[in-house]
Amino acid sequence: MIRYGPVNPADQLSVVLAVKDEARQIRECLEQVRFARQVVVVDMGSTDGTAEIARSIADEVLVHDGGPHRLIHVNKNVGFDAARGPWVLSLDADERLTPALRDEILAAIASSPPEVAAYALPFTHYFFGKYLRHGGFRGSLVRLFRKGKLRYPEDRAHSTPAVAGEVRELKGLVVHFNHRSIAEFVRKMNLYTSSDAELLVEHGRGGLRNRPLPRSLIWAMVREPLGVFWNRYVRHAGFLDGAHGLVAAALLAFYQFVERAKVWELRHAAPSCAAASRAAPSGAEGAR
Repeated sequence: MIRYGPVNPADQLSVVLAVKDEARQIRECLEQVRFARQVVVVDMGSTDGTAEIARSIADEVLVHDGGPHRLIHVNKNVGFDAARGPWVLSLDADERLTPALRDEILAAIASSPPEVAAYALPFTHYFFGKYLRHGGFRGSLVRLFRKGKLRYPEDRAHSTPAVAGEVRELKGLVVHFNHRSIAEFVRKMNLYTSSDAELLVEHGRGGLRNRPLPRSLIWAMVREPLGVFWNRYVRHAGFLDGAHGLVAAALLAFYQFVERAKVWELRHAAPSCAAASRAAPSGAEGAR
């Protein structure tokens, strides 16, 4: 049994990761957080050896399917339940703590007043080989919390956690090595948009920006991607990051298009091949 003593703050910390097909980077991430007393990995059926690598480093590796919609945030909640420390640090496989943030986390655990339930951690994003300093990428996410004080809603792939108590902010950075290649971006986009599209049809709101479904999906497939591109590239000056800013803004706009297009697909799915062949026009009409 893992025991947590009152002296060393690292002994009070559990690190939780929810992953899928992260063999290329899971080892480096887990080795960096081995200062914590417990490391928990929840794997969503990886096929590239991620779970096997995790078992060689982590204290506990759970395999969970992410629920009926295969959501990473469902697996995060599963990992939070398995955490044994009074404090939990939630990370993704493509995120790294700076040394300054690691020290700050341990200091916060050692001296936090009882009314503080969680801490938001500032992020910097390393996108296709460059730190993005514009385009709206800077911000903080709540990732360090007392066990039982944070939970993710399970109604969409991207969601803001619900925190029971006061949230403060630390200063050290998390480096997010997001999307080291366009192929990786597309793979994750396909996973998340498929989950979100099903939930958008079911609940009527959600998705990347957590908004209600518009009345006209066709108009939304034109307007919303253009809005994302405008906000990222023009309003938040993504153009100052050069070609990297352009690619990032364009890919995020494409993400928004694919999300809405998959909702359209679910609502207006093509019939089966047999049904389509029976309904097909014939003769000269079909040739026109």
